[in-house]
Amino acid sequence: MRSLSQAPHLGGLHPRSASDFLDALVALGFLQRQDGVYRNTPATDLFLDKRKPSYIGGMLEMANKRLYSFWSHLTEGIRAKLY
Repeated sequence: MRSLSQAPHLGGLHPRSASDFLDALVALGFLQRQDGVYRNTPATDLFLDKRKPSYIGGMLEMANKRLYSFWSHLTEGIRAKLY
């Protein structure tokens, strides 16, 4: 559990951008926020913690590697009517 100022991996972001990003994760149900402190939800803690055997993020990482290139060219495909 960390406050925005204690999150080192977000240190390169502007505080407003980091706050918006974390609040979006709260809205999506990935994080909880109480008194300015962010923490994982129980489900996020169970399934998205790489140190746990219940981690399922590997499937998301694989899908990202395989599918991102398709989505990154969506605008070109739409313009070329390749759908």
